[in-house]
Order: sequence, then C-alpha cells, then structure tokens
Amino acid sequence: MTDESFYLQKCIQQVEEKLQWGKHKTWTNKDFNALSEQVSRVSRIYISPDTLKRVFGKIKTYHTYNPQTATRDALAIFLGYQNWIDFKQQSILPRSVPAGIPAKLTTAGSTVPESSLTQPQTSPPGNGHSGKAAGAGSTRGWFAFLGVSLGLLLVAGYLLTSEKKAVPEVPKIAHAGDFVFKGHHTKGYAPFTATFHYDITRLPADSVFIHLGQKDKFYLPKEQKVFTHTYLTPDWHEVKLVAGGKVLSRMHVHVLSRGWEGSTHSDQGLRPIGKEGEGISMRGGVLQASLQQIQEGEVDTNRIFYSNLHNFRDFGVDGDNMQFEVRFRSHASERSIRCYVATLSLIGEKRSIRTVFTNPGCNAWMNQLFGEVNRRGKYYDLSAFAQPIADWHTVRIQSVNRRVTVFFDHKPVYRVSYTQPVGKLKGITCTFTDRGSVDFVRLSDASGQLVYDEEFDK
Repeated sequence: MTDESFYLQKCIQQVEEKLQWGKHKTWTNKDFNALSEQVSRVSRIYISPDTLKRVFGKIKTYHTYNPQTATRDALAIFLGYQNWIDFKQQSILPRSVPAGIPAKLTTAGSTVPESSLTQPQTSPPGNGHSGKAAGAGSTRGWFAFLGVSLGLLLVAGYLLTSEKKAVPEVPKIAHAGDFVFKGHHTKGYAPFTATFHYDITRLPADSVFIHLGQKDKFYLPKEQKVFTHTYLTPDWHEVKLVAGGKVLSRMHVHVLSRGWEGSTHSDQGLRPIGKEGEGISMRGGVLQASLQQIQEGEVDTNRIFYSNLHNFRDFGVDGDNMQFEVRFRSHASERSIRCYVATLSLIGEKRSIRTVFTNPGCNAWMNQLFGEVNRRGKYYDLSAFAQPIADWHTVRIQSVNRRVTVFFDHKPVYRVSYTQPVGKLKGITCTFTDRGSVDFVRLSDASGQLVYDEEFDK
C-alpha cells in the first residue's frame, strides 16, 4: 500500500465515524448524493457522487484510484482539517520494520525514541511476585506507556491545531477568471462536429461537465483543452459548462438542415433518416417520412416510435411576433395505436413554442410549451388540443407581443401569455407518433409578410 492509499483509507474511516451511516460498502446511491452535498457545502469544493464512489471503491477503476488534489482537500476540510497536507501531518503513517520491533511513534515536531519502546519494563517495587508476575507488570507498563504516548499525541495535535489560522475560504467555482469556455465551430449542416476550447485547471471543483443538449452530458478532464461532439440531426442546442450543479457558461450550436430532413426517436435512440428524396418524400404534394427508410435504419416499427420532420435555418423572424400555419394529418391510427400525438415545435434562440395535439380522449398525455409557460394535460384542461388528427387539419399559431392564440381549422381554441422571450426562430419541427404527413408550411413576420412558404408540390 502506498502512502497516499494509506491516508485515503484513514480518511474513509474518519468519514464513516463522522457520519455514523455504517460501513461505506453498504451505502446506496442516495447516501453518496447526500455526502456530495455535505462535502460541497462544508468545503465549498464540489465533488460529484460518482467521484466519491470511486474514492470509496463503490465504482471500480482499472488502476488504483488517485483523486485530484481538490477532491482530497475537500474531504480533509469536511473532516475539520485545513487541507489534505494538514490531514496527513496530523495522521500517523506506519513504517515497514522487522517483526517484533515497534515502529517509531511520531507527531509533528516531536519524536518518541525507539529505545523508550524497547526497554524492558519492571514490576513496581515490593510486588512480591515471581517472573510470571513481572511479565504481567511489563505488559501493564507497556499499556501505560501507550496511554501516555497517545495522550502526548492528542496534546501535540491540539497545540498544533490551536496555533493554526482559521480555515481559509475556498473561492466559489463561478468566480470570474476561473475558467475559459469558447466555441470555435458551432454552426454547420448535419452531420456536424462542434468544437469547444476550454481551460478549467483553476476551477476548485472536482468534476466539471459539458451539457450538449438532448440530455447528453460528458465529463471534462482538467488536463485536456479541447472537446468535440458530432450532431447527427438538425437542431438548435444550448450547450452549458456545469460544475457543482451550477451553470458557469452557456452557448448555442446551430445544426442546419438542407431543406427538410427526417429522423426517428424511440427507445433505440435518435436516428437520422435523410433529407428530401432520401428518408423523406414529397409525393402527391405532401411531405412525410419514408416507412421503408425507417425500417432500413433498423428501427423496430412493431414498437412505438416517433418520426420527425426538421427544417433548421435562420428564418429571420421574431418568435414573439409571428404567425405559423401548417396543414397535417397523423398516420398512427392506421397501425391501431390507441393514443397518438402530433407535435408542432417552433424553436427560438432563447425558448420555444410547442403545441401538442392528440386524438380525442388522450389529452392527459399533452405537454404544451409557450416560452417559459409549461402546461401539462394532467394539471390543465387541454381538451381543445384533443382533435381527430387522423384527418387533415390546419393549425395556425399566432404570437403578438408574447400573447399566443392557437387556431384549429381557422377557429381560435386556446390563448395564453408568457413573459420570457422566445427570440429569433432557428428551426421548425413536426413530430408524429409513428408517421405523419404535412401538406404546407407558412411562416409570416410581425407585419404579416410571408417569409417562408413551402407547398411540397415539387
């Protein structure tokens, strides 16, 4: 066992004693989450639950795990020490010595000579016992000496601790200048690889992550400086640098489409199915995903899946003052799916507007989004969005100064206001349970001027 391994084991023992949760081998994920919160709160250095699991051996590593200095410092501060060095100075490291010879007991600044430990102890005068009794006296003397030595250790430790200054405040992880995070290639056509340059060596956080959108999250090694990620489908992503549960920096990645492109998502993940003429078709003046292409992409069409029709570009339209109109129908009923949805999404640079339509009787599944306003069918009456969408219908979404009116077949069925801006429109997505068809798409600006019009009659 190395010196650091020994100290880590001592540290683990002291954490167990402090928490009184039993042996760490019996701890659950909930326990490590709680420990992460406690250590981070006391030390002001964030340690993720996964890192703690590696330290405590709950997550096995290929090599002997040697945590970063920040991790060790945080654990030491949590235990009441100034830092890891202070913890080591106040701990005893046993030395390798021949069997039967006691190791030298030391404290910071003081040493008990080995000769004191090896000298024979005699019985108290006048005890009147023979050699066997004398041996017992030696044993009692040995334990008495150990008691005195331990007492000296405690006194020395107290004196050393009392002379030290108060625990210095650890800088907050969001302190200006603690990190660099820049995007150098963040806009392009799918498939697209974005490049991020970063420097997090000065962050007093053990685990730093990059969130890439679509629930993708990756750990950033401190010794590296560049991170890349490939996006397979068109979208507008908010990318975040996160440490200690706090967002330190944000930027966006715009993955563009060449006209309309398709994809599927299911329990098998998100899969692209190509652009116009490949994965999606415009036969008969309508746009729809190709079932053959979906099946060739090895999507299990015997199970529930969703098909998406995307168009991502800079439309130059303010999402808070615009009008969007689309005519569509769902094909899900043809496959005897009982509850199915058609989702119309307008993705802005800051937020989105998303309306979800379902067949009658299934409106509890809905989840409408208007800027920061999120309304779920379980808690709101959204029956206006429960419509016979297996037939052709026209939906118009009109936003005027962040007040939205939804029209179904030219009749207003829902109104709602929001306060946080959607911003410039970056993309349009039509999503269907199974598949759906789109007859036309029209987008107008605040003045009513038609900005984008697609009739799919090529």
